[in-house]
Amino acid sequence: MSEKTFIRLRTLLLALLVLVIAVGVYAAKLTPRPWDCGSAERSIAGSNYVIEICGMASERAGNLDDSRLRVYDTAGTLLAQRRYHFEPWSPLNGFAIGESEIRYTDADSRADDGTFEVQTLTFPPTLADWRAANVDRWFFDR
Repeated sequence: MSEKTFIRLRTLLLALLVLVIAVGVYAAKLTPRPWDCGSAERSIAGSNYVIEICGMASERAGNLDDSRLRVYDTAGTLLAQRRYHFEPWSPLNGFAIGESEIRYTDADSRADDGTFEVQTLTFPPTLADWRAANVDRWFFDR
């Protein structure tokens, strides 16, 4: 075997090894998280949306559970996403769908009076909402 053939073979094997490692890392990120989800179609601000709410017991210290709120159009396109925390069985948790917004409480941030801070998702979702939701889904939420 000539030196030129050896170098080509070594380069090919190294490229294949890098490809196998890259595919393995990507496949490991594809492992789905054990979300418990429910969804419903609602009319908000004159348009129909599919609202998906998911919960998952948190892996971090404390008793706050992770939550994810996603808003889709009726064609299934993800329009907005919010992540928040709730305290199981707490009467301070809140979630309400209004005429032009969704209001929910985040147990991770408390107001001065000790209640959970209220967060708002207004409708229709903006382009910034779409970008944030999809970048998070494409790169971090596997």
